[in-house]
Amino acid sequence: GDSYYSLLLEYLQKLEINISDINLLIGTHMHSDHIGLSTKIRESGVPFALFKNSVDFIDDYNDWSLRFKKLKDYAEKHNAPTSFLNDIASINTPSYAGKISKPDILLDEGKIKDVKRNLTTIFTPGHDRTEISLFDESTKIIFSGDHILPKITPFIPTDNENEDMLANYTQSLDKIYEIDHEIIAPGHGDIISKPHIRIEQMKLHHKRRAEKILSFLQESDFTGWEMVENIYALGDIVYDTPQLAHVAFAEAISAITHIATGESSPVNYKAIPYVVYTRPELAEVGLNSEKAKEIGIKLNQAQHSFAGIGRALLQNQNKGIVKVYSEEDGPIVGASVCGPSAGEMIHELMYMVGWEALPSEASEFIHAHPTLSEAIGESLLSLNGRGLH
Repeated sequence: GDSYYSLLLEYLQKLEINISDINLLIGTHMHSDHIGLSTKIRESGVPFALFKNSVDFIDDYNDWSLRFKKLKDYAEKHNAPTSFLNDIASINTPSYAGKISKPDILLDEGKIKDVKRNLTTIFTPGHDRTEISLFDESTKIIFSGDHILPKITPFIPTDNENEDMLANYTQSLDKIYEIDHEIIAPGHGDIISKPHIRIEQMKLHHKRRAEKILSFLQESDFTGWEMVENIYALGDIVYDTPQLAHVAFAEAISAITHIATGESSPVNYKAIPYVVYTRPELAEVGLNSEKAKEIGIKLNQAQHSFAGIGRALLQNQNKGIVKVYSEEDGPIVGASVCGPSAGEMIHELMYMVGWEALPSEASEFIHAHPTLSEAIGESLLSLNGRGLH
């Protein structure tokens, strides 16, 4: 938690906010990306609030084997494949989730007491059983957590056949729809400036998806599990993956390989090259210093300019730089190139990231002279503590 807490303080400082300025920390729901730092923040004297039913799920939050046991039992009862059951059984509580205890304040629906703003709690279960949204009457903004998102429809989990979480979710969308609001500020993504249209889209999405699934089940001999195992996704529809043509192409190959042979051939998303076709060109693969800081990985960095590279001088394009990153005492995890033919040069570095080459290994290879790639060779030598120029 320390590295993420330091990152939070850094962002707050940019907004000219101190931890002591915060009067109340409200968790919209009990997912670690929303409340994982709550205990650390409470240690700074900030009171913490969740919806009143959260006390029933604290043990499940702190121990993911409990959290997923009901799902495993439910899936087993409905003849889920062994691979799925094994995946569920192997889940451990991640360190980044932190541990939580009973909140200082348990919220009910309605006006929140003892705060200077006119805030209303709205119980909006679906994505999580404890999910709430907050309505700020003075600005007509609804803070929706993960309940309403700008680009995707939240995952609606279930582990109880007597509980209709999807119905709970669509009913909670109706509840938000009826409130006189102008903006939704979600927990992820951009501000939703046309919230009523977005809610209509999400309700229609669920309606059509339910109709499609029921149609498949009625018209085929597939069970629900068999149908899921025969659905493949690729391209921009795949959540949180690069929206790039070459990534979609690789995902298509992976899907077709599995369909044709039954063998898994997953895409290595850690080694995807990005290229910006400007002059000079920009290219990147893997982590950079900013991304590494966000996820708490400490890096070593080395760089070399094109200023003295013979081939770059001959081409009169000797402005730019190569940067290479490795984990401390670990493999190469990222690189970036700004300069001539960056989009071509990045692929040498792509192999190093994809194969997790050590700086000591990669720096042993010889680069022809005069070539632009000598800038990579010099960067690797520096990363290994043997820089020449």
